[in-house]
Order: sequence, then structure tokens, then C-alpha cells
Amino acid sequence: MALCKSPCVVLDGVSVGYYPGKLVLKSITVVLPRGVNVVLGLNGVGKTTLLRTLAGVLKPVEGSIKFYGVDRGKIHYIPHRLGLLPDLTGVEMIRFYSEILGFRVDGERVRGLARELNLDVRLLGKRIGELSNGQQRKLALLIALLHDPTLLLVDEITSGIDVVTIESIHNMFRREAERRIIVMTTHNIYEALELADYIHILYDGRIVFTGHIDELMEKCLGGSSRGSESILQRARAMLDCVVAMVKGDVAS
Repeated sequence: MALCKSPCVVLDGVSVGYYPGKLVLKSITVVLPRGVNVVLGLNGVGKTTLLRTLAGVLKPVEGSIKFYGVDRGKIHYIPHRLGLLPDLTGVEMIRFYSEILGFRVDGERVRGLARELNLDVRLLGKRIGELSNGQQRKLALLIALLHDPTLLLVDEITSGIDVVTIESIHNMFRREAERRIIVMTTHNIYEALELADYIHILYDGRIVFTGHIDELMEKCLGGSSRGSESILQRARAMLDCVVAMVKGDVAS
């Protein structure tokens, strides 16, 4: 199993199940380097299970996970349901997480991150239950960045929100990719093409491709993901290629 430059995470033959004899992840071997790692797959293929395993919520029944340059206290997991308490205000939620995770709350840093996420700082005084889905997702990311994790795990963060909010989140990931390992799940092939530095395709609990996004484009299209074709053309071609991989059970 090849190693990568620190910080990185290496999974070697990792299998995970919720019940004896029923595996959700099956012998996953993958390297997660610094940058944006997109885990792409349909619903139910094991994407959330992979994130929960990386976060330490679930333990592998087989295989090993090795963290290089990643302090276990600097892993931050944002589940799909966000883990925010609707009766607290945004400010109270930030303070709550600061006590649990042990990070310092700096007002200027909060305001700066809110600006980067296009989140009106005045909304932090509102109850979370009064915020829109997109505003809540921005708040969850703001809290994550205050924690300053080396490994940021994000589950379907852009699902069901407007395109302006999605662009704000994507821009934040691009800015932070030089400093962190970001692992995000999605079933959206367009999003994967636009955002991924590295892509890991899951099907039926197995990895059918893992590598740099340009490696996948070379494999599927014979060229870079940022070529002259439209995003729609590239996405359609990649989708056809991925379907062929799955049907043929082709590994990278």
C-alpha cells in the first residue's frame, strides 16, 4: 500500500459492518491526501459509513486505518443532519462546540469566516430552527473551521440547497484545500467534476476507482477534467465510464 505525504490518511483492507456477517464496507484500500477528496456514489453504497469510520464512530472489523500528521483531536465530522440544536442561537451553538472541542472563540475570526461563507453575521443571533437549510449548513462549516481540523469530514453538505449557497461552500473548500484533508461525500457527478482534487468511487461497499481526478478523466476521456468540453459533456461521458466500471467490477 503506497503512502502519501503528511498529512494523509491510509485505509488498508478496511471492512465495516453494523451487524455480524453483514458488511457495508468491503476491503476498502484507499489513500486520502491533503486536498478535496470526493467520495462519489449512489445512496446506500457506504459513503456515510466510510465517514463515520474515519471519524472513529465505527470500528473496522478488518483492516487498518493509519493517520499521518493528523491529531485525533483535529478530526471534525459534519453529518448530513448537521448536529445543530434548533433551540440554541448560532452564537450559543458556537460556544457549545467550543467547550466540547476545546477551541477558542475569536469574534473577528467568526466574522471573517461568516464573510467567506456569505453568511450574514446577524443571523448568528437567531435560533437555529429559524435558519434556512443553507444557512444551517454554513453555520456547521463555520464551526468546523473554528475548530481548525486537519481532517474535515463532510456528508452530503450540498444536498437540497440553492446554487448560490453551494457555490459559497465550494469556494470555501477550494480555499481550505491547501491546508487540510477534506473528505466530502456526494452522489452528484457534476459536483465531483467541479470540486475534486481526488475522487474515490464507491459501489456496493467497494472502491471501483481511486485517484486524482485527472487520472479518472484520462481513463474515461483521455484528458483533463478541466478541458474544453462543457461540464455537461464531461459529466455525461464520465457517468458512462463509471457505469461501465461498476458493471465490469473494474478496480483502479
